[in-house]
Amino acid sequence: MGGAVAGAVWWANRADALNQCDDRGGCMNASTIEGEQSAAIGVTIATGVVALAAITTGVILLAAGGGAGDDDASATTCGVSPLGVTCSGRF
Repeated sequence: MGGAVAGAVWWANRADALNQCDDRGGCMNASTIEGEQSAAIGVTIATGVVALAAITTGVILLAAGGGAGDDDASATTCGVSPLGVTCSGRF
């Protein structure tokens, strides 16, 4: 999730930079800023999808785990970190 949030902040920053260019009647580096904004959109979407997939996988693995005291049980732990969702487990 952290990557998606950082991407969204970058996206907003680039959008603001383009708005400032428009307010001034144009910028020499507007095409560079537009490219950076497109990259920020991609980063935001991609990291958001990965984070949701990791959360979904963690929930499914937790739900599929065995009962307490079962020798064949799996244990999965997921937590949110600055770089996204981190899961670890025993199968």
